[in-house]
Amino acid sequence: MNKLRMLLVLLVALQSCQLIVMETKTTTKNSFIANRNSPVGILNLFLLQLDSNDAYSATFLKSDSLGEFLYPAQQYELLYSSFRTGRQIGGMPITKLKYDTISKNSIIIDVEFDYIRNIRFLTSKINDQWYIAEISSRKTYDF
Repeated sequence: MNKLRMLLVLLVALQSCQLIVMETKTTTKNSFIANRNSPVGILNLFLLQLDSNDAYSATFLKSDSLGEFLYPAQQYELLYSSFRTGRQIGGMPITKLKYDTISKNSIIIDVEFDYIRNIRFLTSKINDQWYIAEISSRKTYDF
C-alpha cells in the first residue's frame, strides 16, 4: 500500500512538470521595404512620411479612388486629411494587418494600430506603381 502511494505521488509530480514548458526566444519579425512596388511597400512609405511629420510628401503618394492621378488642387485639399491621419496614428505600433484583394490593381489593407484604431487603406496600381487611393479611419473599443 505504501508503494502504491509513492507511485501515485510520483505520477502526480511527473504530470505537474508538463504544465511548465520551456521555450527559446526565437521570434521572427516580418520586415517590409518601403517602396511603390507593392501594396504593403506603399503603405510603409506612406506611414514613414506621416511618422516623420511630412504630410506634404505623403499626399504625393495618393491617387483618386478610380485609379487616376490627382491634380495639384486635389492634392492640396488632401493635405490636411494627411495631417489628421498622422496625428491619429502618431507613433502607434501596428498590431494587425488584413488584406482583401478586389482586383489585380486594387487591394484593401485593413491596419489596426495599438488595438485602438482601425484604418482601411485602398491601394491602387497605376503604371506599375502603387498609390494610396482611399483612407477610412475609426476607433474600436471592446469594453
